[in-house]
Amino acid sequence: MSARMRNSILRSPRVVSGFGRLLPRDPTRRGFLLVFAAALIIRLLCLAAWTSQHHRVAWGGAELGFVALNLYEGRGFSSPLSEGSEPTAFFCPFAPALWVAVMYLCGGPSGWSAEVITFLQAFPGAFASAMYWLIARRVGLRMSRFPAHMPTVVAAVSCVWPESLLRLIAAQGWYYVWQEAGVAALVLCAMRWWEYPRLGRGLALGAVAGAVGLINPTPVPVFAVALVTPLLTRRHPGIAVARATALSGIVAALFVAPWIVRNAVVFGRFVPMRSNFGIELRQGNNPAGSVRQGATSLNPYINRTERIRFGELGEGEYTRRAFNDAVRYMREHPGTTAGRIGKRMYVMWCTDVFDWWSWFDRPGAKWWNRGNFVGCLQVTTSASALIPLAVVLFGLSTGRLRGLPCKLLFLSLFLFLPLPYYFTSANDFYSAAMRPWLTLLALMVLLRKSS
Repeated sequence: MSARMRNSILRSPRVVSGFGRLLPRDPTRRGFLLVFAAALIIRLLCLAAWTSQHHRVAWGGAELGFVALNLYEGRGFSSPLSEGSEPTAFFCPFAPALWVAVMYLCGGPSGWSAEVITFLQAFPGAFASAMYWLIARRVGLRMSRFPAHMPTVVAAVSCVWPESLLRLIAAQGWYYVWQEAGVAALVLCAMRWWEYPRLGRGLALGAVAGAVGLINPTPVPVFAVALVTPLLTRRHPGIAVARATALSGIVAALFVAPWIVRNAVVFGRFVPMRSNFGIELRQGNNPAGSVRQGATSLNPYINRTERIRFGELGEGEYTRRAFNDAVRYMREHPGTTAGRIGKRMYVMWCTDVFDWWSWFDRPGAKWWNRGNFVGCLQVTTSASALIPLAVVLFGLSTGRLRGLPCKLLFLSLFLFLPLPYYFTSANDFYSAAMRPWLTLLALMVLLRKSS
């Protein structure tokens, strides 16, 4: 078929109208599907280009890979450091369960199953882009002086945002992009809940929050803020709002209750959604404590001595002692602790641009000496953090964000998403959770017309 004939067929009114009939008539649903499709295609093409030009994805995944492998081989959620049957709560259940499902479909742990896991990340990434479009559309309807194309610009930037595309490759299939999609859905549900706090919207908010909790518990405080704010800020909330608030919280609790009960049974004591907080806390709070995780950090996956100790004590006792050691150190060295917290805040908001706390503490190990991909990722990450941050600070100082709806909701994102890492160890993957929201606000600042 010639190019002229193919173009004439694609441009014919019958083909165009046939494609249009496949899309919903509702403009919101139609826009959501179009943004999702565009973002999905871009992400799949980027991943395909990477795997074809560089290498096939190898099976790995570090601690998450071990937990998934043990689960696949019938040992349950166990042993994040090796093939074993010692119960674990290192991760929430979603990511290991997803990996196991892929392994069953692909015939076991292999490069093929790892590649499928990597490509699956394109779907939550595309979903998050579509959510940002919906959120920008909702904000634009409630704030003045925005051009009509503002949500479209937000969607376009989100679809091709360089950091999000590079992190699909660098994340090795971990849960980060799934968490991003869950938080975006949580914010949209919270905005709808604040506009009209009734039972249906409350139940949807609780269900999304419960699902996010099964991915990673860090965003759960955002749900708490979103849930109770209408009850506290309305002059006369009424019984219906109070009932919807309570039922929303119950729905969220029902999602995570089986995992919490399971942890209590296997460890013989209450363990929250993840058991590794004590390890992370001691990693940053000891005589050689790290600002960023490094090759010498006191992490049992990295440090051989700690791995042996982990195997001798078991996960429950090891994490309990690690937590107690960290708290004791923080109490005895408040000045050092405060200094490290300040440095981690810098890394979380600005990234470690100059690699002051690099992975390898030796000359020549800086990110600019570690290959093209590492350098490109670091430059992109730092630019993705610093430029939106500067624009948002400008917007706050000039009043361009005045009238932003759901201010407390956006504030809770920037308060709670980075909060645990101020006390443990900072990481660009952790801080990536709040950069899409900085970018969203930065775009609003740039697109809003002057009064």
